[in-house]
Amino acid sequence: MKGIRSKNISIQSTLFEIFNSPSMKVACTLKTSTGESTVSTRLTVIAPPKPGTCGVSPQDRTITTEKAWTLYVEGWSDEDGLEEFQFFKAFMIRWIASDRCQQILLISSSVGLPIPWAVPSLHSGDDTMDKQITSLQTSDGTFSLQASLSEGPDDNNFEQEIILKVHDTLGATTTVSCGMVVVRPMPVEDIRALVRDIIDTQLHDLKRMFAEGDQKTCSERSTNIVSLLNSASKNPDQNPELIQVEINYKMETERNDRALVRKELIADMTTLEARSVIAIQQVSSFFAEAVLLGDEIDQESQVTFMNALGNMTEFLIDPDNIKNVPSEDLEVAMENGVAAIGGIMDAAGRDGFLGMLSELEAATKDDDWAVYDTALESIGENDDLNVAGTYEEALKIHTANIHKQRQARTAELVNNKIIAALDRQAQCFSRFSVPGQTLNMNTTKMKVVMEKTDAKTLKGKSISPPYSNGDVVLPNTTLLSSMNADKPVVMSVSQSTNHPLRYSTIAQGIAPQSNFISIDIYDDNNTKIPINNLTEPVKVVIPREASMELPEYISVDPIIPSWTNLMNVVVKLNRTQSAVFLDFKNIEGRQFLLVVKKGKVAYISKDSETDSCDSVYLMPASMSTGLEDDGFRHRFFLSNDDLGDFTGKLYVGIRELNSTEYDMDISRGCASVTRYDNGTNYFQGNFDLRQYVSQCLAISDSQADWSTKGCHVGRETEPSATTCYCTHLSTFAGGWVVVPNTIDWSYVFANADFLSNPSIYITVIVTAVLYFIAAGYARYNDKKMVEQLGIAPLADNDSRDKYFYEIIVCTGMRRNAGTNSQVCFILSGEDDETDVRAFTDSKRKIFRRGQIDGFLMAVPRPLGYLNFMRVWHDNSGKGKFGSWYLNYVVVRDVQSDTKYVFVANRWLAVEEDDGQVDRLLPVAGKEQLADFSYQFGERSRKDLADGHLWFSVVARPPQSRFTCLQRVSCCLCLLYVTMLTNAMFYNTTGKEEGSNAFTFGPFSVSPEQITIGVISDLIVFPVNFLLIFLFRKSRPHHKRPSRIDRAIKDVNDSNKQTSINDVKPEVNSIFSVSKTPTIPNDPHRPDSVASRPATATSGDTGQGLTAKKKVSFLYRSRFFVSYVVNSIFSVSKTPTIPNDPHRPDSVASRPATATSGDTGQGLTAKKKNKFELPWYFTIIAWILLWIVTLGALAMVIFYGISFKDETCKKWISSMLVSFFMSVFITQPIKVFLFAIILSIIIKNPGGEKDEEEDDEELPHVDPDNELLHSGDIGYGAARPRKVGYKPPNPDVLEKLRQRRIKEIKMWGIVQEVIIYSIFLMILLVISYRQLGTSNFLYKDTMHRVFIANNETNIDFHTVSNAKDFWQWTKSGLVNGLRAGSYYNDYPPLKLRAFINDKVSRILGYATLRQVRIKPALCEIPGQVEGLIDQCNVKYSIQDQAEDKFKISWQPMGAGDTDNDTRTEYKYTKARELNGYPYWGALAVYSGGGYVVPLEGSKEDLKAKMEQLEREGWIDKYTRAVFVEFTVYNAQVNLFAINTILCEFDPSGGTVLSFRFEPAMLLPYRSDAMLFQIVCEIAYVVLTLFFIIREVESLIKSRMAYFKSFWNLVEIGIIAMSIAGIVVFFYRMVVTNGLTKDFKSTNGNGYIKFQYVGYWNEIFSNLIGFLVFFATLKFLKLLRFNRKISMLSATLRHAAKSLLHFGVIFFIVFLAFSQLFYLTYMHVDVDYSTFISSVVVSILMMMGKFNIYSMIMNEPFLTQIFVLLFVITVTFIIVNMFVSILNETFTVVREDVKKQGNDYEMVDFMLQRFKKWTGIGTAVVDDPTTEDLYAPRPGRSDNVEDFPDRIERLLQSISTVSMENDNLIQLYQKEQYDSRNAKDKLRQGGAPSQMGGARAIGMRKESMPGVPKVHTH
Repeated sequence: MKGIRSKNISIQSTLFEIFNSPSMKVACTLKTSTGESTVSTRLTVIAPPKPGTCGVSPQDRTITTEKAWTLYVEGWSDEDGLEEFQFFKAFMIRWIASDRCQQILLISSSVGLPIPWAVPSLHSGDDTMDKQITSLQTSDGTFSLQASLSEGPDDNNFEQEIILKVHDTLGATTTVSCGMVVVRPMPVEDIRALVRDIIDTQLHDLKRMFAEGDQKTCSERSTNIVSLLNSASKNPDQNPELIQVEINYKMETERNDRALVRKELIADMTTLEARSVIAIQQVSSFFAEAVLLGDEIDQESQVTFMNALGNMTEFLIDPDNIKNVPSEDLEVAMENGVAAIGGIMDAAGRDGFLGMLSELEAATKDDDWAVYDTALESIGENDDLNVAGTYEEALKIHTANIHKQRQARTAELVNNKIIAALDRQAQCFSRFSVPGQTLNMNTTKMKVVMEKTDAKTLKGKSISPPYSNGDVVLPNTTLLSSMNADKPVVMSVSQSTNHPLRYSTIAQGIAPQSNFISIDIYDDNNTKIPINNLTEPVKVVIPREASMELPEYISVDPIIPSWTNLMNVVVKLNRTQSAVFLDFKNIEGRQFLLVVKKGKVAYISKDSETDSCDSVYLMPASMSTGLEDDGFRHRFFLSNDDLGDFTGKLYVGIRELNSTEYDMDISRGCASVTRYDNGTNYFQGNFDLRQYVSQCLAISDSQADWSTKGCHVGRETEPSATTCYCTHLSTFAGGWVVVPNTIDWSYVFANADFLSNPSIYITVIVTAVLYFIAAGYARYNDKKMVEQLGIAPLADNDSRDKYFYEIIVCTGMRRNAGTNSQVCFILSGEDDETDVRAFTDSKRKIFRRGQIDGFLMAVPRPLGYLNFMRVWHDNSGKGKFGSWYLNYVVVRDVQSDTKYVFVANRWLAVEEDDGQVDRLLPVAGKEQLADFSYQFGERSRKDLADGHLWFSVVARPPQSRFTCLQRVSCCLCLLYVTMLTNAMFYNTTGKEEGSNAFTFGPFSVSPEQITIGVISDLIVFPVNFLLIFLFRKSRPHHKRPSRIDRAIKDVNDSNKQTSINDVKPEVNSIFSVSKTPTIPNDPHRPDSVASRPATATSGDTGQGLTAKKKVSFLYRSRFFVSYVVNSIFSVSKTPTIPNDPHRPDSVASRPATATSGDTGQGLTAKKKNKFELPWYFTIIAWILLWIVTLGALAMVIFYGISFKDETCKKWISSMLVSFFMSVFITQPIKVFLFAIILSIIIKNPGGEKDEEEDDEELPHVDPDNELLHSGDIGYGAARPRKVGYKPPNPDVLEKLRQRRIKEIKMWGIVQEVIIYSIFLMILLVISYRQLGTSNFLYKDTMHRVFIANNETNIDFHTVSNAKDFWQWTKSGLVNGLRAGSYYNDYPPLKLRAFINDKVSRILGYATLRQVRIKPALCEIPGQVEGLIDQCNVKYSIQDQAEDKFKISWQPMGAGDTDNDTRTEYKYTKARELNGYPYWGALAVYSGGGYVVPLEGSKEDLKAKMEQLEREGWIDKYTRAVFVEFTVYNAQVNLFAINTILCEFDPSGGTVLSFRFEPAMLLPYRSDAMLFQIVCEIAYVVLTLFFIIREVESLIKSRMAYFKSFWNLVEIGIIAMSIAGIVVFFYRMVVTNGLTKDFKSTNGNGYIKFQYVGYWNEIFSNLIGFLVFFATLKFLKLLRFNRKISMLSATLRHAAKSLLHFGVIFFIVFLAFSQLFYLTYMHVDVDYSTFISSVVVSILMMMGKFNIYSMIMNEPFLTQIFVLLFVITVTFIIVNMFVSILNETFTVVREDVKKQGNDYEMVDFMLQRFKKWTGIGTAVVDDPTTEDLYAPRPGRSDNVEDFPDRIERLLQSISTVSMENDNLIQLYQKEQYDSRNAKDKLRQGGAPSQMGGARAIGMRKESMPGVPKVHTH
């Protein structure tokens, strides 16, 4: 028994069972101080009806609308009489089951009621729900009736239980089961036909049925129909032949039809008045079935439904209505009502997202549908219209949004009615319940538990909805402190699957699977008790749907990358006040350090001040056993209190601790963490991790929206239920976000597919493809290099000549340096000189630009020390190949390995330099070889061609071991390793640099960046250095055959002669001397003359080279048989000629070899051997290269995947830019700088050594063989002599020069025409792309939208005062700034932030800016003083007002603050507005002012304008009001920078102006982007070409360059091109900054384009002038026309006279202009300004002026003025101009010297064209090569041949055997001649002039007895 101390007492049924008595007296005694009183009543237990039998037939059938089932009963009786039989269907509830208790006996104080005895539960199971089928009031215990049954639950095979409840006349009941029945669904086609039939025909019958008012019949029939509708909804038709759109439309149509039937049934059912509890049971049962599927209940039905439900609950709380009604019947009625409420809550919460066709149609008729606010501010957090692709899709979304808004209003109304209905249910429960009684109501979509108890029992009370894992635990403190603890209260806890208030922004955070828990407490007066601000929170467990997919544990393979020291887990938080859960598993016995960082990757740096860390934790918190033993030991939890309002990415860095670090002290937060090295990893193994995010939201009856205030997420939260702790009681919901586990390396291996990472894979594929292409080219190039290693024997070599010289010729890198002309030369030495020899090569082209060619020259004897070389060509090459730029020539004596360098660095060309084709080159000495120009050229060429890895791929030296293929492969390796190091440290210094950064100018370098650079170099450099070292130092497997031998073999093969080794010496050596040099050392010899080093030819016999080494050889010249000189010095000298690094085998001196005759003792001057590696190290290098390359490639791919594609793109872009900058800019600059430094500092011409040793076999030259001919007597006399050197004819040379100059000029003209045509075409393409026809159309659109707007009340042109201006702003301006409805009143969807042209998007927002002046800045004249209160001046920047004002421009007081004013009354500086001065009609205005932001909807803007007008924002101090904004039209890719200006004159008038400036600020946004970029690049390249060309022309012409008009035009074009390029890119930079601001603010921020507009205007002007001058320059091409040439000459010679005429004309014209201006300025608008007067005066010269307006104002003076103007200007001045030109033209025509001759080039070009094509007869008189070297007139060929004949004579004599005396005589004579030559050198003779004893053209005197001869 409960409730003893209350007015209600509860007696449990066990009391009657204990006493076993059907009747009992109950007495209650009240004792007081004055006595006691007793009240009693008798309780009698009524026996229930005696059970009979019941059944249903058939037991398995398809549902139908007919009453197809028979319900029968038999053998029922009751002694008090039977009253009613009720049939119910029972089915399983799809909720999570839980325990429940029941109270079944209720009594009320002092009222005797019959109490049911042992009443069983109506439900056949604890988790079932019962719905009434039918009932019959009868006293007969046997009968049968027909009924309709609804479909059974599909999850139970459509099986349901039939329950019979029998009532007697006193209220006793008996409940039994009638058995199970299967009711199967009707086929979908039949249901669809039935629905259409109901709509078409049966609705009329149904309405008639409802009109009859039989509630029982109507309820049963309606319930049967909605059951069929539910069956159809659960089984929609899916026709595979229909496409998805058709299926969706068909399904929506059917859903709409079903909803229409439900709507009609609900509306009709509400017309029936339920006047009994049984009737309420029947109607509410129908309602519960009708709203079972909430997506078919429209808004009208929701309201109708709740009105009817409200009436029924009102009925239940009336005591008169429920008197004598058993509590069981009330419970059934209430439970049906709860089922209905749950259904309607679901419908109200879902309908806004799933509108039906009829509702969407109704939405289009809503007033809000046609109103669409296009203000950017109204977008809110989400704008669903952005996802729409077309207007039709946007229209659907907009209609759905309007429906959602309508449903939100409906849901708010429904929610209020639901709250009232639940309150009345609680009141009803309170009326029939006693303390301790609990009522559990379990329905499909709502569960409710109501409990009546004492207030004191609420402490710590736990109550749960039935069959739910939800729970509510009240605090242990007093919950109702103001209430008597013994008074009863009713506590109601409800759980629903949905809630009506789901449409707010905050409600979007509620998880779709979340349930809702509502808690209410009512006092004993049935009044709801508000509970807030509790000191101890209420615990609420909010379950989620059981069908929800829960996050699973993921196995983590922990890896710490090398660039960090933590493994980061990323959690994305989309909502504020969220809590984060990380559940760990399989970490027993381990402890982790967790580092949390908001928005950045967590990282522990070496310096705690630069940590990326917010807080640190230990997981578990302690390793001590027993601590945290709450079941959540391995859970990491961050509550919403910890995270607050943070949204974004939350990084949790994880690191396992070693045993020595367990339970470390982290009290100091991040600063207390141990510092770790990057890449260190102590993870002992894998572990499992699960993460999720949760949120607690609540809403009360008094709140308008959901809120997290007063709630926090509990640590006990699980994926299946959220635990909330709140300090108030209301309705609660749980937010839920499942974040995927994205953990560095796990992510890499899980997301390595191509589609997720296209950038990195495409990059790798492209680089691989490029490598294979480059490798193929490199392999081909290597093969071609082998050919270049050979040397070509000269074609004029004689096979009998056995002394060889290798000649290396280097052609320069100048433009057109190569030649096809025949090049000849003569080499002159101290002992002999060559004949005229010609360079030829039958197998390859020689003397190409930058090419090094090798030749083998054979001579009959050594030439001795070489002195000079004469080189010339015959100019036979065609065009540009007639000229030749010679760099240098290197001659190497093959036998002695001595080198001689002849440096030229000059042109051999008729049109270049001095016009000579003949050069005399002296041998280069130390000074010349140490010269900076030579050193720099050689070093830079070598470093680029061989040292620069990338350039050397195409320019490597042919003799280098390091092949092109190896270089390409090393490039690939270098690229991937560089990418790897770049990725390793990418963005690692992205955080703010500290104070330790070094800043210089715009650059800043931190120690971290320096460290990264050093580490990167330490990774990249050693690997690539090792690879290059291995390739360079590895000897080849087999040496190349000697090219000398091959060349000699070619000579011998061609002449069928024997080799050098087969030649037998004719004369043995007879002299043996101990002096090393072959030529005596002369102290007076220049530095260029050097002795050869000692070689094997010295005749060493194995005794070693001592102080006096024996040298024995015999060689011949013209005048001696042998030459022996005693040595004075004992040390052999090294040649002074430096080694050339680019041809080691031909240029550099080789060490002593077998050819030297060394027998093994070695040479004292022998060169030290270089370090080399065996040949197989090349294979090792290849293996190492591919291991490094593939390893780096794999790591690069891993990094690229871990970066994710977006970041990967940025990384690749930055890396490629850096890479190309390094290869093409940084490294070449470094090469040149090093070459400059080394050329200045190190000037050792002989110090350059080759990088590789000789990889070529040594030539087989036998040193023991005498270098003599084969001994044929008389061969010299019979041997034909080549033609000697003949200097070119200067007259012919001059003709060739003139012809070549004309050719160059001709090709220059052709080139100029072609290039300039291309330049102009590209310029026009760029210009018209930037300034196209769309610009004007766009400007006209702006004019029609804002100025000539049809939707305005006043045209802007007619604004004359402030009132008109405000009228225009409220109509024309506002309507223009916001997109309005279409012509058919359709809303402007997808046009948020668009203006009224509906294609232009406003950037930011428009502003209204006012500039005003300070008051009373001028004095009032005394004449009007007193009539005028104040004098105000015109505007000027120095007079403008910049103070702060209160509203209506009231001055700010001393105590006033910013709260007393608004933004529009505060002056904003130009710097803050990004404003610049603006040139108006009356003044130049500053960029600052008083600004009004034009934000909000049309209504907001109009209200703002009205407010400002009322406040007098424009007053007498206002001088100008600007409307400024910028729009962008993506369709034409144009911005429009708009300024509308209204200037206010002090006189009160207005001056209106506007400027709409279209600008293409984003040029690369079209299909022609690639073509445009190509054109722009070509334009820049052509500009650079013109700059270089004009600089060259300026250097040649000097100051005369500026005298040409066309040169000045060219300078102007170049200057404007450079300026245009600079302005273009600067404008792009500024635009990118503005668009970046636009993006960062989502278009809401203030953005002003005035500055970029100024630059765009400058760019447009530059383009205009540039096109003008560029087009004008085409007139230059007409100079070849004789008449145009004469016209040009006339203007040139008349320039001085025209200048004088211009002065006179200017004075006269200026005088008349001032006359007209001063006379008519006040009366005629054409002359209102001086500029306009000048314009009209110019038109007057042409007779185009309005004389009538002038005459109307000044009738007499006008006639005089016009007459004087016509006579003076038109007749006199103009005729003077004509006369000057006529006279000058006559002079020019008669004086040929004053005419240009450019037209002569036309004749030359025409003749050349005829010659080349053969069309017509060409008149060409070109000198030939034969003419160039033909003998001059007056000279005999016989005389010319005399020296040659003498030479041949001497050659023959030399073969004759002579006696010893004659030999001695000849030897003495030769010695005498040599000394004579040396004496002349000592006396100052230059070697280049004398050339020793064998200088060309030098006459040599003989000794007595020897005939005198002339040599050449």
